[in-house]
Amino acid sequence: TIRLLLSLAVQHGLQVYQADVSNAFCRAPIDARVFIELPKGVSLECDKGSTDSNLCVRLLKALYGLKQSPNLWNRTLAKMFEKHGFTRLKSDTSLFAKQKENGSFIFVATEVDDLLILPSDDTILQEFQSILSTEFEVTDFGKIGSYFGLRIEQDLKTGTISIDAAEQVNKIFKKFGFLQSLHGARSPSLSTIKVDEESKISPLHQHLQDNYRAIVGALLFPALTCRPDLSYEVSYLSRYSSKPTRLALARMEHLLRYVYDHREVKLTYCIHGPSHEYLSSLPDYATSVTDNSSSFGLQCEIGKASTEQLLSHAPIGMSDASFASKDDERRRSVTGYTFYYAGNLISWKSKIQSVTMSSTHDAELYACSIASNEAVFLKKLIDEMLGFVLVGYTTGFPVTLYGDNLAAIFSVNNNVTSSKSRHLDVRFFVVRDYIAAGKITVPHLRGSENASDFLTKPIDAGKFPTFASRFGLTNLRASKTKTKTD
Repeated sequence: TIRLLLSLAVQHGLQVYQADVSNAFCRAPIDARVFIELPKGVSLECDKGSTDSNLCVRLLKALYGLKQSPNLWNRTLAKMFEKHGFTRLKSDTSLFAKQKENGSFIFVATEVDDLLILPSDDTILQEFQSILSTEFEVTDFGKIGSYFGLRIEQDLKTGTISIDAAEQVNKIFKKFGFLQSLHGARSPSLSTIKVDEESKISPLHQHLQDNYRAIVGALLFPALTCRPDLSYEVSYLSRYSSKPTRLALARMEHLLRYVYDHREVKLTYCIHGPSHEYLSSLPDYATSVTDNSSSFGLQCEIGKASTEQLLSHAPIGMSDASFASKDDERRRSVTGYTFYYAGNLISWKSKIQSVTMSSTHDAELYACSIASNEAVFLKKLIDEMLGFVLVGYTTGFPVTLYGDNLAAIFSVNNNVTSSKSRHLDVRFFVVRDYIAAGKITVPHLRGSENASDFLTKPIDAGKFPTFASRFGLTNLRASKTKTKTD
């Protein structure tokens, strides 16, 4: 949702703001009888005038540490928004929106006590700032600089927003000081790594083994928020959290070498860039959207829309699967998907499939079904958001979800049963219902043009620049040194 808001800000040239509510939990009234003992050294005056340190007191407000405090704060915040005419979005209950009669609007995304604010003009921003200051004690109200551990930089002149997790990455190497000597990898993974299982474990790998779970957990944050280049390898490493193998340790070492050399990599959103050129070159995209959208009540002349105009409103997704992955001992396939809005990457995933598939067709069908669920969610969210941005907007374009396997595409677009699909569980065919309802379309895309392919297998150094360009990754730098694994 945050990435979608940032992409919307770039698309419309809007300034993004942030705010922080001080001592948020302590501002929420408590809804139960909760008593606490007085801390040591604190006493209360009794009715008779004497003091007693053995008394207990009843809480009137929530405190940090109470299990119900987050929920109480969420209710308090929601009541404040509703009182002042905001609407809580059904597709994402952490996002609030308001549209005035003159067409101006404002979005407020909440993450506990951190607020990300997207106003259409200064007037509605000042009104919200006045409301917020009246209701709560607010700090750090200003232009976006950081949000939830991410550094977010916006340049209205160039029309760009960049997101990075450099601070969080630096904490990894600061916490595990032994890792600061690692550097010199040009890509996050290698197609082949030789490991001697019989040799004595090195001090470095022993250190990685001792801190394996902590390191994987720390790498998950950037991989999920702004670093899709880390997704596949972090997903692989997380499979061995309970018992790291020698190969997993070797791959962790290589990934950390890459991360250390590329700490400042940014996910960049812009009006025109490499990712836009890539998407606009996709085969039959405008035709696919036009042919499949004209009967679903769109509020524009879609037949006359250009490819660039369609890209600004219709999300684009891609799904892929690596059949019987060699990186998994059970030979389970890997699902990968990506979604773009306004030409910018807003969602991605790399994950091992939960069941073993017997063919490429089955694996691709599984990946398509998983990606279609994300597509439907994004469509609901985008349609709901655009209802506040565009006056009179009711429904939007279906999500185009590309796939590169012709057999799987035929299976989802045709309600037929064959020897290739009759053994599959019905949940893999939910995508047919989405297509029939006009929520998604599933056209074909060549494998070499599928960005999700990079999320299903290791990325070697030769293909990495293409990957970075399609995903909008910037601030990459070539490694000056090479390791034995390179």
